Amino acid sequence: MKTIKTWLWLFFLSVLLYAGDLPTAFLQINPDATSMALGGTNEAYLNGGSDLFVNPALMVFHENKCVQFSNIIQWDLMQYFSFAATVPIYGRHAFGMGTIGVNVPDIQEYDENGNYLGNFDNYFYSVFIGYAYKFFPFTLGLSVKYVGSQFAAQSQSNNGSGFGFEIGVTYMPWHDLRVGANFKNSYEIKWNDSYHDYSPKQMGIAFDYHPEWIRKGFAHFLLGFKQMEQEPLKFNAGLEIFPIKDLAGVKFISFRAGVGNVNMELRDKLVTFDLLRTSEKFYSLGAGLLMNFGSSFHFELDYSYRILDVLDNQQVVSTKIWF
Repeated sequence: MKTIKTWLWLFFLSVLLYAGDLPTAFLQINPDATSMALGGTNEAYLNGGSDLFVNPALMVFHENKCVQFSNIIQWDLMQYFSFAATVPIYGRHAFGMGTIGVNVPDIQEYDENGNYLGNFDNYFYSVFIGYAYKFFPFTLGLSVKYVGSQFAAQSQSNNGSGFGFEIGVTYMPWHDLRVGANFKNSYEIKWNDSYHDYSPKQMGIAFDYHPEWIRKGFAHFLLGFKQMEQEPLKFNAGLEIFPIKDLAGVKFISFRAGVGNVNMELRDKLVTFDLLRTSEKFYSLGAGLLMNFGSSFHFELDYSYRILDVLDNQQVVSTKIWF
């Protein structure tokens, strides 16, 4: 039984994205199509409902309420879904709540003699609640999250959970430059069999430069850095342009491109812990379409495609409803 359990945990280490520990891995997945298209999440870029997952301090900049859904189109490897809703309050406050879920299907289980026992699924989920406050030129945000996981193999089943928090801040030294940072605390996932899974602390800092002298904010230039405890520094850079805007100056069609790097993700292959810590560069492309229905109701559809050499390419679709 101990041998079976050991092989199960080693396999889980090879399934998910970005890191060797499980709760940290699935929370590092880009939560929406816009973030992926721009080379990864950016703590200074205004996105929509998924700001709750990236930097809660960004929620207060939105004038309208937002509901956002996202899915990763990669059913053979995993099913990923995120939902978030943000509500501005009197222009200086904002509240948000959302959830992220990942299901890793068809994991094959074998006993110590190599006999096939069957397939099972392993899923992870997290629930976020956040608040933001504006005191210009700063904004401050705080979110708390509940993280859970469960698997039910033929030989055993287990589930675990834990709590964490995130603190975000933004600063605008000029009207066309925003700086954002987010700190995530370290916490434990406690499993029913007394196993403890540790999620390390993380910090990200990013810049969003949208110069007014280029056709009144025609483009966003993005740059970000992320540092996870005991991990190499990661970067991402992105460009977003708005070739078409409506009469009110609101973006109608947008195109995005980005570059970044992620840790290796392998499945059904020979895995070593050194390889799991190896980084691979990726490139991403995306586009967005915003449709206005009256003065306060907007519908936005975003798509992104991420290109990698070793890992599987990914596609993400996001839907945003503003009202």
